[in-house]
Amino acid sequence: SVSSIKMDSNKHRQLKSEPLKSQYLSPFERIGYIYNVEWCSELNILGRKEYFDNQEKVESCELFDDDVIVCGNGKTGSNWCERIVWALMYDIKLEIQNPPPVNLFMVTLGIHPFNTEEEFLSKLSRPRLLKTPLPYELLPKQFREKRTKAKIIYMYRNPRDVCQSAFNHFKTLHDDFSGTLQDVVNLMTNDVGNAFGPYFKHILGYWNRRLDENLLVISYEEMKKDFSGHIKKISDFLDIEISNEDLVAFTNRFSFETMKANAEKMLSFNASQKNYSSTVDAALKGKTMFNKGQIGSWKALFTPEMTKQMEEWETKWLKDTDLKLIYE
Repeated sequence: SVSSIKMDSNKHRQLKSEPLKSQYLSPFERIGYIYNVEWCSELNILGRKEYFDNQEKVESCELFDDDVIVCGNGKTGSNWCERIVWALMYDIKLEIQNPPPVNLFMVTLGIHPFNTEEEFLSKLSRPRLLKTPLPYELLPKQFREKRTKAKIIYMYRNPRDVCQSAFNHFKTLHDDFSGTLQDVVNLMTNDVGNAFGPYFKHILGYWNRRLDENLLVISYEEMKKDFSGHIKKISDFLDIEISNEDLVAFTNRFSFETMKANAEKMLSFNASQKNYSSTVDAALKGKTMFNKGQIGSWKALFTPEMTKQMEEWETKWLKDTDLKLIYE
């Protein structure tokens, strides 16, 4: 398994990363090239090369007290969550019929070249809505050291559905992907994760701090089962009043099914925007990042051996925690 992330905030890092060529990463080498994802042995994580080149800048970036950050690992529902949060913050009456593409209203800390992020951050009106896939240990120091009132909403999902969703993502969006679901499961259970560290280390970094007043931790499955209740929970966390009438409208507008039907408008990528990769845009053109979004989709694809492999790995990580996952 991967060793724990090393953090020394007083040491200047020049992080080196390398293409995905190891035993568990080689099936994802082409996807790594498209997204500029590499392996950093010093931190023992997968991530964007742009992040490794600018890690110290991200860690020291300034947060304002009214900033809101949506956080989650890949395929955990963070795209769904960010749209809800955006509307709560800027369009509570849902008057904007065609919301802007995500890359026009958000900065994703840890994804794009930070010189571009800094420029974009400076132009965002307050309150700012940001996004990050980073584990807690790599968040801006200002938040970790509780020197800001900025708020983070963290979303997690059971890893079996994450594997199924990631496999579908790779297979559907990338015509030349030749990996298998077993490759994705191996990536997860060998504690490489789908990005930014061992999957459960990522979740537990936030879960173990879930009582912090500036952190809201949400389960994808619980949000699916009680959608309106979670919209209310998010609005209360952000100190945003929402009427019963508006809550009904939000529930209809942002159901997973409606989001999927409007995915092209809601999650479009614009290659002309400097804060997103034109390589990614070309790869995703005309395709959707939404799949079924169902709880328990993994059951239709997992072999008994895969299920056993996941169960043993899950038990290893969760046996001494109070984190309970929903699998169906």
